[in-house]
Amino acid sequence: MALLRQKLTVDSSRWDRKVYISRQDARHRRITNEDDVMKQLTALGFECVSLSNMRVQDQIRLFEEARIVVGPHGGGFTNIAFCRPGTRVIELFDESYLNGYEILSRAVNLDYSRFLNHEPESTRRWTGKKDFRIDLRFLDLLG
Repeated sequence: MALLRQKLTVDSSRWDRKVYISRQDARHRRITNEDDVMKQLTALGFECVSLSNMRVQDQIRLFEEARIVVGPHGGGFTNIAFCRPGTRVIELFDESYLNGYEILSRAVNLDYSRFLNHEPESTRRWTGKKDFRIDLRFLDLLG
């Protein structure tokens, strides 16, 4: 991990960005009320970004400069490997899919937590691909 960071990081002096990683252009694990989520997070000073069309070096810089990263579980979260130790990472996902980036977060000393979307027992089904809704009251805790 250290070699990867040494070779690819941009060594920016900035460490103040609050970033929400969107999956709105993905096929799975999208936030169904993402417009409301982005509106609320923007009011809290977050940048809302989609990684799908960003150059790799720009993604590395984004994560290196982030003080807090929030977003639904997805491949883009592998970029947390470039976050500085102590960066707060909050991964959002439906409780039917619990394979998150906690181990990678520990490996690079990040402040990892997860937010699970809870649904009534009768609607649960594990697929790992399910879109889900975020309780906007949770976002108030990020301010």
